[in-house]
Amino acid sequence: MMEVTAEGEAEERRREQWKLLSSLKTTVEGLLSTNNPNVWSRYGGLQRLHKDMNNILGHRLKNEQVYYKQRDYWPFVWCVRYISPHLAMHVEQFSHLEPVLSCGMHSAGESYKAERWLLHSLQVHELSVQLKPLLRHQGNTRKYYNDDAFLLSEPHVTAMFQCLEAVEQNNPKLLAQVDTVGLSPLRGSPCLSLLKSQSLCVLPGAGGTWRNVDTAPGGDSLNRRLTTSNCSLREAVAANNQPADTTGARSHKGNNTSEESINTKCRFYVFVNIFK
Repeated sequence: MMEVTAEGEAEERRREQWKLLSSLKTTVEGLLSTNNPNVWSRYGGLQRLHKDMNNILGHRLKNEQVYYKQRDYWPFVWCVRYISPHLAMHVEQFSHLEPVLSCGMHSAGESYKAERWLLHSLQVHELSVQLKPLLRHQGNTRKYYNDDAFLLSEPHVTAMFQCLEAVEQNNPKLLAQVDTVGLSPLRGSPCLSLLKSQSLCVLPGAGGTWRNVDTAPGGDSLNRRLTTSNCSLREAVAANNQPADTTGARSHKGNNTSEESINTKCRFYVFVNIFK
């Protein structure tokens, strides 16, 4: 019973992460659809992107960072001062900010500072440059976030940076790198996911390079290309070898011969791809 409950909770967290990423990507697509040099030309675009990123940064904060349902990630953001001292000025300019009082009540925590910092960082296209050094230190991130937080899921963080950089560079082509199929909780078979995400194999920066900018493509990238090619060829050959009659009658020997033919062609295709 406990295992079922834990599995259900894990699935719910995956759905939450997917919902956050999907909303972010949709917003970015809308911002970049205008082909305007000024990405903020679309009315309400900056505010919507601010809302999406605020939800991501506030996802699964530890209890001590939540005050009266206000998610305060300012202590986490403040860490950039000692992780990357050259970026300290981006957060220090908001350290003395006074809260806007609502109905005469003081705001608990410093979430108002975090939200003002976030809005400014988005507007001047300097959010990703601050978040990358912060998120490279997972040990520090775990001090402020639960293990199932969006910011502790490397595939989701990679996709988040691809969305942010698409806005910062005003380049909609970067959105093609986002592996929406692989990250979706409704994804199908592994082969199907690879086939639908073939563009990830050829576009630069599709992996988690934000964690180590000096990382060069290795064997995993090659293996993924070969697996994708293998799956594509197997489906294509199987379709071509399907008999034209509708009776469904097929001998055991015929099945073996067809399967061997498919396997032989697949192995040859993969061998050719290795030495291209």
